[in-house]
Amino acid sequence: MSQIHYFQRYSQRENVATNNTLLLFSRLYNESIYKFNDFINTLLDDENIGIGVSFSQQERSCKSIPDGIMKQSSFKVAIETKLGSGKNFGEAQLINHFDSFDSEENKVLMALSPTAMGKKLFERIKEQSKEHHVLFLSKTFKDIIDSFRDVLTPYDFILQEIIDDYEEYCISESLIQDNESRIRIIPCGGSLKLNLKYGVYYMPADRNTSDHGYIGVYKDKAVRGVGKIINEITASYSNGILKILEKKNEVNEEQKNRILNIIKETHENIGWDLSRCNHKYIIVEKFYETNYKKISKGGIQGHRYKNLKEILGIDSLSEVKEIAEKLKAKTWE
Repeated sequence: MSQIHYFQRYSQRENVATNNTLLLFSRLYNESIYKFNDFINTLLDDENIGIGVSFSQQERSCKSIPDGIMKQSSFKVAIETKLGSGKNFGEAQLINHFDSFDSEENKVLMALSPTAMGKKLFERIKEQSKEHHVLFLSKTFKDIIDSFRDVLTPYDFILQEIIDDYEEYCISESLIQDNESRIRIIPCGGSLKLNLKYGVYYMPADRNTSDHGYIGVYKDKAVRGVGKIINEITASYSNGILKILEKKNEVNEEQKNRILNIIKETHENIGWDLSRCNHKYIIVEKFYETNYKKISKGGIQGHRYKNLKEILGIDSLSEVKEIAEKLKAKTWE
């Protein structure tokens, strides 16, 4: 019998994505069957199935009325995963999956991919699924994340960490796209003033991150500045000399000077010696001041990713100055 695992067992990326998604489902189920029930039903759109044991009294049957009844409906969710695009699904394969169901009361077939499948193919499968009494869904990895977050409260700290980690996995594997609209919110502490002054955020070069288009510098439960990334530079620094090791775009003198100045003032004002190891310097056009407040309890210990289009409820992003102004009227948890 195949089981999901906490560690990778598969060499194929498609199987890893499916395994990690099932692991996410199982963590929620183990934490709260009620939250899991709400989560599944948010995915089902207009449908609704009952998960878990129900209790009733004096429920009449044909010949008797038992004093108490405990019962549970059976259900089965089959998942077919495709990477790259929803266009990669094959009609024959999905139809064949109808035979994977037995006598379950609730049967669900989910097509899971980074983008939704084509409308015409979806409608054809949907129509045929009715003949087999199967509910057919086309969902993206982002749909999974959004539905999962919808059932959480600000106090579900462990589950919040789990879904954050799953989202970062999806981003790193390009299972969630639109990287240019993504903002990385980073706690800055003592370096905040210098980050804002020079439009530079730095971190050790061996620290991995996922693709994103914007940086939000955070302190005291709010994003204090937002900037659009124009370059990412990995460099060493010794005896006043900056050596460029890697770069995303060409590095001009103005960018070099910004890095040299923040290295110098970080050492003078904060006491941090950035020459001790190689660092990655993320350059933004400019950090525009904002006040995007976190209203839930506690601060953040590490970075967070969010999508600016979703935060602001827009289809395309405007100038960074305008984004910063709009964020002042928004909050997050």
